[in-house]
Amino acid sequence: MKTTPAAAMTAAIRLAFCLPAAAVSLPALAQTEAANAAPKATEVATVTTLSEVKVAGERDAGKIELTDRIDGLPGQTYVIDRDRIQALPFSDATDLLRQTPGITLGPSSPTGDIGDDISIRGFSSFHGADAAVFIDGVPVNAPNGANRHGAVDLNWLTPELIERIEIVKGPFSALYGNYNLSGAINIITKSKDKTSVSAQAGSYGNYSGSAIYGREHQGITPFVAFDYLDRDGYRERGDYKRVNSFNKFTFPVLDGNLSLRFNASFRDYRGNGFLSADDVRAGVVDRRSATAGSQFDRGKNDYYTFVANYIPKGPTGVTATAYAGRDEFLFVDTAFNTPSASPNPADPTYEPASFARSDRSYAGWRVQHTSNDLWQDRVLLTVGSDGQFDDGTVVSGTATATGGIEDVVANQSRNQRAETIQAGVFAQGQVLLHKTFKLVGGLRWDYAGTDVINNRYANNSGQHDQSTLTPKIGAVFTPIRQLEFFSNYGGGFRTAAATELSQNRAGATFNDALGVAKLESADAGVNAWLPFGLKLSGDVFTTTSKRELRRGANANNSFDVVNIGTSQRDGYELSIEWQALRNLRFQASHVGVETEIKDIAVAGASRIITVPDNTQTFSASWFGDVGRGYRVNVDLFGQRVGQRPLTADGRVYDDGFIRYGIKSRVSRGRIAATLGVDYQPNRFTSDFAFLNGPVIFDPQPLINVVGSIKYSFD
Repeated sequence: MKTTPAAAMTAAIRLAFCLPAAAVSLPALAQTEAANAAPKATEVATVTTLSEVKVAGERDAGKIELTDRIDGLPGQTYVIDRDRIQALPFSDATDLLRQTPGITLGPSSPTGDIGDDISIRGFSSFHGADAAVFIDGVPVNAPNGANRHGAVDLNWLTPELIERIEIVKGPFSALYGNYNLSGAINIITKSKDKTSVSAQAGSYGNYSGSAIYGREHQGITPFVAFDYLDRDGYRERGDYKRVNSFNKFTFPVLDGNLSLRFNASFRDYRGNGFLSADDVRAGVVDRRSATAGSQFDRGKNDYYTFVANYIPKGPTGVTATAYAGRDEFLFVDTAFNTPSASPNPADPTYEPASFARSDRSYAGWRVQHTSNDLWQDRVLLTVGSDGQFDDGTVVSGTATATGGIEDVVANQSRNQRAETIQAGVFAQGQVLLHKTFKLVGGLRWDYAGTDVINNRYANNSGQHDQSTLTPKIGAVFTPIRQLEFFSNYGGGFRTAAATELSQNRAGATFNDALGVAKLESADAGVNAWLPFGLKLSGDVFTTTSKRELRRGANANNSFDVVNIGTSQRDGYELSIEWQALRNLRFQASHVGVETEIKDIAVAGASRIITVPDNTQTFSASWFGDVGRGYRVNVDLFGQRVGQRPLTADGRVYDDGFIRYGIKSRVSRGRIAATLGVDYQPNRFTSDFAFLNGPVIFDPQPLINVVGSIKYSFD
């Protein structure tokens, strides 16, 4: 393999690691909210939030960070706060992640609403679930789902519900276990807001309305939100409807606050299939057309969750979370059939649509205790436990030409029920050895037991137990307040899926010997705070996966995720933030990644598909008062996703993808109006591209415009 900057920097990491690895702690919701309410202590190492650049001289060394927030932890950690969320030119929760260097996203199905592909540091979730995602500390990854094991669905979560997003790159948090391969994301919902009503309208029949109630009554703080969305979409047959009800009540209990949240989401859509890039380029089909075989594609998702959080008033003490929910999911889809397939079963070219239906119930807990009264307040220690019970049924196969679902066994490729119990215990600590040097360490043990009942192939049923121990360790060296060096090493894992344990084909046997998919990752980097409001960051990383997983490699069932060998990812990240003026800020980043499958089955087929070679982001933000009580915010954003290999031998690449957005917000008194413009100049590629005979993609509008108006009663 040729020597590249990424490979050279990776070699430097390995030489630098005399110590074993790193651990970064992604905070639980409870600690985060408590830390937001409490005065912040001085710290050894600080990660700048995305909304405020810290300049040299603001930090004092010599004391341990009094909370387990990511702000004081080593590594590439990011915070997107409430003001930044409000300003960003995006309308979906996943889009808010785009400004973080090295994160790319893609839909799982055109027009559909069945989950999101979140790619961090060279991992592409199309072949599995590689990022652990949480909302209020509750895991979002759905085990043994109809779409994939550990799929992430954030489509019900609107930006208006989000208080804060915290992102840790790499598997360096001992607080979270399963699916924490490329990193962890914790999304914290609001506990309060002003009472308001708003309306939104945009291009291609995009209409929505929302109402929020937030007035406190006798010590109880409500945050009740209702929203409705109706969107025709850019392409034919792209109708989408969503109804959300979000209800959260917070009140004092003992020496803290208890929050009770219940939310429900109901979504329905019609799909339009992926188009052939060659056909669109040649003018055979229009970019806005649906595929011939997708006229009956459709889907729905009903989602209910109850969450209780107890949060101490201070940064230390016991926090607890309990939750339960249900998720009902359906889609009928011809996305991966021949784009020119006939909808008429009598036509020889007809290919039936695929369908998947799942019903899932789950419940879980998290409890942890944080203390800082050890060794003269130089040690911060968090110990705790979390776990989840999950019971779900998945049926998939082929559907009739009218979009009906066939329960006839002959038409089923999968009919499974899986019951899973996951439980973990963890400890995470920070030790201030010197005012310039801090160690962070963690250890986590996890168990997962899965009972699979295969109704399609009964002989493939069975029960499976698996467990794993993942250590983490890291260090931060701050010789001066303006400069810090960090290094991390840690292990991550993903439990075996029901489809891996019980394959959906005749003659297969239950794979009881299969263990968890594990990896090891390391990084090292530097943060520098310079004069004139500049911050520079650089980071190199390497990850070795013991069992690389890819969806779609099984010819018997395209939904199955299979092992394709050991893999390695080497990369680097560079970013700059500049607070040019009090009200003017710029940010830019560049991320490069190389991937390689080590023990390849086919000579030359060593690439991991759909992972871009490089990505770049840019943003600029300005706000100011323009007189007569008017305040204006303007935010500009750009992201370029480099070419992605669509074959393991690198023979076929897509065209890469560029997206720009601008959002302006004008407010005066109780009224605020926004106007956002999204520009995507690529005509023959999109967030998602895949090789299915030809290169297929989901065309997006070149220009999309959305405007809104909001009235606040408080």
